[in-house]
Amino acid sequence: MDVSDFVTTLLSSLRKVRQIHPLFTNLYPLAVLRGRELYLFEPSNNEYRLARIVTAPSWMPDTVSAALPLDVNDWRMTAVVSLSGEAILESIVSVLHEFVHCYQWECCEEKLKSSLTVAREEVEAGNYSWELNYPFPYTDDHFVELYSRFLDANAEDIPDIRRKLKEYLSRKDYEYMVWQEWKEGFARYIENIIRGVLQLKENNSGREKPFTRITFYTGGEKMVKWLQSRDPGIILNIEKLFWKISDKQ
Repeated sequence: MDVSDFVTTLLSSLRKVRQIHPLFTNLYPLAVLRGRELYLFEPSNNEYRLARIVTAPSWMPDTVSAALPLDVNDWRMTAVVSLSGEAILESIVSVLHEFVHCYQWECCEEKLKSSLTVAREEVEAGNYSWELNYPFPYTDDHFVELYSRFLDANAEDIPDIRRKLKEYLSRKDYEYMVWQEWKEGFARYIENIIRGVLQLKENNSGREKPFTRITFYTGGEKMVKWLQSRDPGIILNIEKLFWKISDKQ
């Protein structure tokens, strides 16, 4: 499939999932990587217009799925995906997952991030990639025990386990966990609804051990589902959702 056909399929799929969340009423800047050429698309009247084709930056891997301020796109938050041999619908789901992150960025991400001690201190220390490489104690025995219990918990047991996690973890570690649960857990939640609409298998990666950052994707999805069951419609206010996950509201 060439790039233009891929974008046409993306727009068709988007129409099928638009009712899932208001975030899909908008289009976001899109970059499609084919070989080492990067096709930059601009939203225009609910369609995409090819703006230009550039050589991919040297730092960009051949396989990519991300939402980031893209240097070759005037540092605008852009959903970036590579076209490879995988199933096209999987690439479509990847783009829609990254659209969630574009929405988070436009809504409140920087405001929320500025409230985090972990974000401020890691950036001050020069760790600008802290969201990816923060040294969280994933293998700490007590954390593993508590988070395993959380992943398997019934709804009535979740508040007590979350309280114990908050008491046990340092402030920075707890903030990091909550940040990943909100940012990636919400995206995983939306992704799996999309997968249901498109008749694809659910993405349940992250439950396996040893735990990693991906563990918070599935844990975050569990938190979003639980909070949505207690407060229907909370997914429409993702800033409030963040504070609920962090247990500060």
